[in-house]
Amino acid sequence: MLQHSGGPIPTSAPTDVPPETELAALERAFISVVREVLTERPVWSRRALQNQIPPNLWNAVGPSVAKHLWQYSGYIFASGPWRDTIVRLGYDPRADPEARWYQSLVFQLQLTDVQKSQEKGDLGRKSHIFDGENVGLDGKLWQMCDITDPFLRSLLLRESSLRTTCHQPSDGWYPNGLLAKVRIFMRYKILTIVQGQRPVKESDLVLLDKLIPDVITKQNRSEGIFPRRSVEKRLAKIASEIRTLSMAGSKEWEGELGKEVSNPGKLKKKKARRRRMKEARHRKGECGGENNSKEKSNRKATGEVSDIEAVLDPRLKRSGGDLDEAAREFNMRSFEDIDGGNDDGIDDGSEEIASSDGDDDDDGSDILVF
Repeated sequence: MLQHSGGPIPTSAPTDVPPETELAALERAFISVVREVLTERPVWSRRALQNQIPPNLWNAVGPSVAKHLWQYSGYIFASGPWRDTIVRLGYDPRADPEARWYQSLVFQLQLTDVQKSQEKGDLGRKSHIFDGENVGLDGKLWQMCDITDPFLRSLLLRESSLRTTCHQPSDGWYPNGLLAKVRIFMRYKILTIVQGQRPVKESDLVLLDKLIPDVITKQNRSEGIFPRRSVEKRLAKIASEIRTLSMAGSKEWEGELGKEVSNPGKLKKKKARRRRMKEARHRKGECGGENNSKEKSNRKATGEVSDIEAVLDPRLKRSGGDLDEAAREFNMRSFEDIDGGNDDGIDDGSEEIASSDGDDDDDGSDILVF
């Protein structure tokens, strides 16, 4: 497996696997078919690739063996725009703008047992295709080239605002606003099909598409403001989700436009630090009791206690009065919930079907700001 920013691109099978000549004839036949399919199209989701293999060959090999045979013909991206896809050995989609059609959209489908047992449409070997009316429940990933829904397809066909360099963490070759619209619109279409939710009118999606820029930067986020309560709450929520999802790549767009590029990771840490300091101020005095708190207040008023010492007061007691140790503990706690996350300041590309992705401080119910 290769991370989105990893390299170099593999050109042959790993050295720690048995030579292909030593494999069983059935396994070599499977590898030959996969190699031929990858020649026709360099990137496939596992589900789509499985649908190209003759059923008798697939059943004879089985999924447990097949997952070890992919590596003789291709490699897999573990993250980024081509997450969980099988890529032909030697091909780098990050260097080919046409590879935007092979980018993947991953949705975490939270289904009931009844829903899992019901195929939404007779899809068969086309279960990797999303036409806007049927959903194959044998997978959670779709590629751009396999989206045939007319409205979503019309968005993907736009070429005027494509990136000139690949945004490896999440957006790939698509502009941040356009990709966010495709993700969110498709998610609501899946919700309509799978969970029976009230569909969003296509005219409303067209309106949102016109109002939300394909390229979202700090300078144009304020475009398309709806008057208070002028649209239904769900549309406001959709717009808020699009705006939130698009901001992962907005800094890179500002860089391409000649603006100063900020580090999203540093911004997250700075925001977390402010939150921790605010919490520390609320807890000030909790370790020393009321008298100690009053004493600290008096000392601060006379200049005997610094602002930082007051902020770190709860940790000073645990560190035996060592201000440096308390500060180190404060910084570690500020970042402990960030270091394990994604570098791109957003989720790993998968969309949580049953939850909201909107801003914590703006549910979009009263005003829409893009």
